[in-house]
Amino acid sequence: MKTTNPEARIPYLSMALLAQKVIDCLIEFTERKEKPITFDKTLEEALQALRAAEVKYTPQAPRRSMSALLKYEHLLTLNEAWSTAEVSETAQSLEALLKSQGEIQERMSMAEKVIEKFFKLENQALRNFDRPSDPLPRGIRKLCEAP
Repeated sequence: MKTTNPEARIPYLSMALLAQKVIDCLIEFTERKEKPITFDKTLEEALQALRAAEVKYTPQAPRRSMSALLKYEHLLTLNEAWSTAEVSETAQSLEALLKSQGEIQERMSMAEKVIEKFFKLENQALRNFDRPSDPLPRGIRKLCEAP
């Protein structure tokens, strides 16, 4: 969705940044087997964003909470990267990690799965940031096939 206005592409970068923060935090958690200082704040921010996105998926949902995922570009990217079920599963995993539910090995395994999902989300956000919004000109494919 590349446009001439760079500000219009910022939502994709903000989503990629949020995903990277979650990834960094969880990698540190899995390596040290203890919560980093930013653990609760980072996962809570991501959880609030996912919960807001879940509400926005519902057609009758009122527009309420201000969160990291309020823009169309955020919801588009989330929809392209994850299914609705994955959004719910990831939110539940974040809640469980925040509450420190289960044994350490279970939490490590859960954290690794969440890392994979946020890595996928980050990649989609960066692809959307760099994707041109204008269709290719007519005949460009024939030019590319020329000997």
